[in-house]
Amino acid sequence: MKRRGLHCGALVCLLLAVACERRPNPETATAELCDEIAELAAYMQQHPLSDSMTVGQAQEMREEIQDQVKEIRQAAGQVEAARVHALEEANDRLATKVDRLPPDLPVGVAADSVRSEVEAVSAARASLNSDVQCVVRAGQ
Repeated sequence: MKRRGLHCGALVCLLLAVACERRPNPETATAELCDEIAELAAYMQQHPLSDSMTVGQAQEMREEIQDQVKEIRQAAGQVEAARVHALEEANDRLATKVDRLPPDLPVGVAADSVRSEVEAVSAARASLNSDVQCVVRAGQ
């Protein structure tokens, strides 16, 4: 019976590790995106279009570039997902902290106690905003 518990515990750890791997943090996801972009740049520099290329060589080049663009698109999606996840986590921490405040706590004390969580939400929002280069309208 004890052996079965170890297998289940190991399985839970493995599943958690896999779940964590799928959610890179924004910095890791950005680094991966930059690597993919650099790979495309290196490929294009090493394989310049030339008048002496055959149509077959040009098609091979197009296919390789197309594959690399797909990799960039996937990596960019991971950056976006990581940024949104960071915002969600910051929001969850703020909600938890606010929900745990006693109802008779003075507003000033309450504000001071959640200030760092509010700042984390603001920082995550700003990071997401800069990634997608949104234009923030006045009053928003």
